[in-house]
Amino acid sequence: MMPRIEFRSAAPVHRAVIVSPHWDDAVFSCGGRIAQWAREGPVLVINLFTDFTGAPSRTRASLGEHRAREEAAAAAFLGFTTVSLGEKDCVCRSRKYLAPGRLFGGVRVAEDPIDPSRLREKLDRVLSKLSWREMVLPLGVGWHVDHLLAHEATRGFHGDPRTLFYEDAPYSYVPPLVERRLAELGHRPVGDGARVLREDGRRAAATLFDWAPFSGLRSDWIRRGARWATGLFFARLFRRRTRPFLCRPWTVHAADISDAFDLKRRACFLYESQIKAFFSEGSLWESHARSVPDPAGRPGLLERYWRLVVPEGGVERGGVVTPDGLAVDHGDGDAPAGIEGF
Repeated sequence: MMPRIEFRSAAPVHRAVIVSPHWDDAVFSCGGRIAQWAREGPVLVINLFTDFTGAPSRTRASLGEHRAREEAAAAAFLGFTTVSLGEKDCVCRSRKYLAPGRLFGGVRVAEDPIDPSRLREKLDRVLSKLSWREMVLPLGVGWHVDHLLAHEATRGFHGDPRTLFYEDAPYSYVPPLVERRLAELGHRPVGDGARVLREDGRRAAATLFDWAPFSGLRSDWIRRGARWATGLFFARLFRRRTRPFLCRPWTVHAADISDAFDLKRRACFLYESQIKAFFSEGSLWESHARSVPDPAGRPGLLERYWRLVVPEGGVERGGVVTPDGLAVDHGDGDAPAGIEGF
């Protein structure tokens, strides 16, 4: 297993401290900048949900020691330190998260035993013992329940001028998930009419149907039906996650990782189990990773990072959905429909 955090009396000032929901999220999302930051000083990745005890047998994801070895290999390759808080992964907290509609719906099921306040306090205790030049946090793109918990657990640091937010990859490769998540956090409004929602849902489904979870669907009529259902799921999800009256501007920095892209590619492919879980071919990952758009329209190999703009003299606590940052599903009637194969 990954080492837990141990503190020395004279802790270094980290070039960057990155909060990662799981092993692989930091490298998938920030691998280029991690390689660059590691040239300038120590880089620490704090992984939150790394306890896979009690994992359901029917999950198709690779869990446990295999993923720990992948993380250790990537850390050694890129030159960062990786530590674990040892919180249980969501599918080990409740089997209901095996349904993709629950896992990616931004809804914490009622029987989920995690205490968001305790998680926040635990992470705060860890971070209070560290020094850093930049903190890098998940934006929560894709509404994976653990990614939203990680985003909310760091709420007290959201308005710090040293804090950046990364676009959670590979979910950020699916249009228009980044724009929809930013709109939910108040960046700028997006269309919420039925036609726009359906079109955005179809765009998301069209991208996902090139990915590994759908590659096993051979029958044309099954593929058409699954694609229609996936588009409908996203349209409904986007409608639920719209916050039309929230206004909190964000700024974006497009980081040029051209000199580190090959290092990022090699590090990402050290997470072999996760690459295969998302992409049927490695070239598909590379196509997405090379196509991150620059807001200014300039060419280059990029990663994008966002910063919350806090009014002068104001206090910003981050994106609040409920007191713990997540809606809670109290019954099957309110649960988003699952989509098998996602």
